[in-house]
Amino acid sequence: MSPETIAFISLIVAFISVLISIRGNRIARKSLSLSQKQDEDLNREIVGYLIDGIRWNSNKNSYISFAVSYTNTATAKNTFTNFMLEIEFYDEQKKFGKIKLDPKRKEIPNQISEKLSEMELPINIGDRETISGWITFQLPTMTGLNIEQYKILAETANHQIVEIDSILVSKVVER
Repeated sequence: MSPETIAFISLIVAFISVLISIRGNRIARKSLSLSQKQDEDLNREIVGYLIDGIRWNSNKNSYISFAVSYTNTATAKNTFTNFMLEIEFYDEQKKFGKIKLDPKRKEIPNQISEKLSEMELPINIGDRETISGWITFQLPTMTGLNIEQYKILAETANHQIVEIDSILVSKVVER
């Protein structure tokens, strides 16, 4: 075989190698794109929605209950491990402060329950599932404070914090 023939055969083999590597690169890009989309679907967030907020009194104690809805937009199950209420306020000297409260199991007055039950921890939420219910907190004595905002904080098992904000509480009910 002449050196020109060997060079020509080497050129053809190199050209075929380039075509195969370009095709492999395209397949790898498609595979990466699919994996990224799957990972994105698995790790989507939980979306919280405030349905209603009620402040009420029972046996000389003040409570606040929130009807909330949580939607898991991911394709993987998740679990709520903790709820907390953060109250932002200003005192009489216009100083800003925060109070964090844990939930309190308390039977909600019948006239405000609206067919939703009270949420009990831990709460398992399936993939692409929505859950709704009441969360109740016992309020400390807060005379002379101007409430700026209520924040319902829900923590998931993978430490994601889902926050729902409320500026106003719609009803006051005596029980």
